[in-house]
Amino acid sequence: MSDATTNAATGVIAKALNHVREHYPNVTQVEFRSEGDHDIWEYSDGEGEAPTFGPEIDVGVLEDAIDAAYSGARWPAIYLL
Repeated sequence: MSDATTNAATGVIAKALNHVREHYPNVTQVEFRSEGDHDIWEYSDGEGEAPTFGPEIDVGVLEDAIDAAYSGARWPAIYLL
């Protein structure tokens, strides 16, 4: 994978983290993993506390981030802001 591809994927993931932090300022990380047939994202603070998202969160932005992490073979992974 090229550096440009890696940087683009990291940028998409950072955009999603920043989007979540606009509404939940305590969020500092996102974890991407698979559980069975499901791809999981979990946004949380450093203590593992995860907010419950409402309609203020653009799920499309989060889906772009999980796609970027998965397609970039960076899976499972935790990204810190």
